[in-house]
Amino acid sequence: MLKLGSLTEICKELGSHKTEVKRALYQNATTAIAAYLRYTGRDGIEHHLEAVFTRYSVIWTGKKLPDGTHADAVHLVLSDPYWDVLNNAPVRPLDYNYLRALPPAAQRFYEILSYKMFAALKYQRSPVQLLYSEYCMFSAQQRYTDYDHVKKQMYKVHRPHLQSGYLAKIHYDAVAHSDDPPDWLMHYMPGSKAYTEYTVFTRKHGTAGGTLEELGMEERGSACQVPAASKIGQANALVAHFYKRFHGLEHVIPQPKEIEHAMRVIDAHGVDRALYIVDFSRQAAAETRYTPQTFGGILHDTTHAIAAYNNQHQQETTGQTTARETALRERYEAYRKEELARLREALRPEDRATLEQQGHARLVAEKTPAFALGLAVRVAVDEALEARAGLPAFEAWRQTQEV
Repeated sequence: MLKLGSLTEICKELGSHKTEVKRALYQNATTAIAAYLRYTGRDGIEHHLEAVFTRYSVIWTGKKLPDGTHADAVHLVLSDPYWDVLNNAPVRPLDYNYLRALPPAAQRFYEILSYKMFAALKYQRSPVQLLYSEYCMFSAQQRYTDYDHVKKQMYKVHRPHLQSGYLAKIHYDAVAHSDDPPDWLMHYMPGSKAYTEYTVFTRKHGTAGGTLEELGMEERGSACQVPAASKIGQANALVAHFYKRFHGLEHVIPQPKEIEHAMRVIDAHGVDRALYIVDFSRQAAAETRYTPQTFGGILHDTTHAIAAYNNQHQQETTGQTTARETALRERYEAYRKEELARLREALRPEDRATLEQQGHARLVAEKTPAFALGLAVRVAVDEALEARAGLPAFEAWRQTQEV
C-alpha cells in the first residue's frame, strides 16, 4: 500500500488539476494487463506469470483502507500479481526526474532501453542493440516497413536522449528476413548521462549512496587515474555541486560542454580543489551579485581560487578550521533557504507572476535550453527576492556568527 498524499499535494507536485489527476489514476487503475511470460528474477530463478490483473486500486481520502482505518490521503493498494513481479523483477537505473521531463514516446523508449543499457555497462558491452520491431512491440508504436518513415519516427524519440547525453551516437543496420516485414537493428553508444546513472545506481545498491565521495571521489586532493566511467561520474557530480550551490537545484541534466569543462578542472587540480573552486566562486558571486548560469561561468575564478586554497591550507595547522568553515557554510545555506522560503510564502500571487514573467523573458533572451527553463525561472525569482530583501552574503553573515 502506497501513500501518495492529498490531491492538493499531488497536483502541486505534478503541476496538474484535480480532475486530470483523478482521471489519470482511474485510467491506470482500470487498465487490465494480460501477462503470459517467463523472466529470471533477482534470485536467479526463472519465474512464470500467467494472469490477467490490474496494477492497483485507488483509495481516496476519507475512505476505508484494507485494515479498516480511514485514509488520511490518497493511497494505492497494489494487486498481488503486480506486487510479486515488482519484488522479483530485475532492477536497472531510472532517473525519475528525467523520465518525467520526457515526452511520452521518449519516456517509453527510456524504460525499454534502460534494461539493455544497464547490462551493457555492467558487462562492458557496447554498443547497445535493440530491434526496431521489438521497440514497436513493447512501446505500442506503429511499425513502418520503409527506412524513411522509420528514421523520421525514431528521430523524434531519440532527440531528447541525444540532447541530454543519455545517448552519444546511433546507427541502423537493416535485418533481412525472407518471410517477415523489413526490420532494423538499432545500435546505441551510451552517453555521459548513462554512465552517471550506472555509477550512482551501482554504488547505491552495492556499497553506499550516490554522493560526491561515492562517485569515485575517495582519493580527493589529487588528479589520480580513474576509469572513464568514474571520471564522467566525477564530472557530473562536480557540475551537480555547482547547480546546488549556486541555484539550489538538484537533478539537473548537465550539458556536454559542462562535463568537458568539469573533467578538465578535475584532471588539472584534483577533486578537492575542484570542489573548492565551486565554493570559492559561489562566495565571490554572492559578494559581486554575479550569478553564472552554467558551470563554464566560474572557470575565470580558477586561478584566484587555487591561490586562496593553497594559502588557506598553508595557514591551517589542524583540521578544526576546515570543519568550522564547512559547518558555517552549511548553516548559512540552511539560513538562506529558510529566508527564501519565507519570502516566497509572503509574496503576493500577482507579484510572483510578474517576477516569473520577467525572469522567463530574460532567460529566453539568453537562449536558456527549453528543458531547463522551469527550474531556471524559479532560480531567477529566488535571486530577485534575495536582492530585494538584502540577504547578507556569506562573509557578512559569518561575522554575525563569530564568537
